Amino acid sequence: MSIMARIGIVVQRCIQDNKVDLKNIGKVPKDQQEVVLSSEQDAFFKANMYENFGDIGMNIKRMVDEFQQISKSNQNILTVEDMAKFVDNYPEYRKMHGNVSKHVTMVTEMSKIVEERKLMLVSQTEQELACNGGQVAAFEAVTNLLNDENVYDIDRLRLVMLYA
Repeated sequence: MSIMARIGIVVQRCIQDNKVDLKNIGKVPKDQQEVVLSSEQDAFFKANMYENFGDIGMNIKRMVDEFQQISKSNQNILTVEDMAKFVDNYPEYRKMHGNVSKHVTMVTEMSKIVEERKLMLVSQTEQELACNGGQVAAFEAVTNLLNDENVYDIDRLRLVMLYA
């Protein structure tokens, strides 16, 4: 099972009617405690909802870079025309700001889950077991993960089933 599938299971527990509840997740800004994830309303989500974790991180970085460029261009308000252009584009700017903030918050929380549950290591070990079938070589890695208190029972079970 991929890292994104595992994260998806965790995230699904927080989602109801396309709303993600982040209230119980540490220091989340008040306006980001409940966010909507809908492929109909969110082009970034639609384009990335099936991507792997690494690609999502790169795409978030690209989105942040684009937003920074727009933010910099809004700082160059020198004339009345510049002010008018800024006011005309302000709703789109606010929407983009909210979207960037939402996705950065989501990826930050997913990164915490990946780190806490050691999902990269679990996933790598699962892949080695499934593809290479080298139980002898994987014994130490599986044993270490089984003894790691940060690895969830469901992940341990999957490792044992693959190992067997």
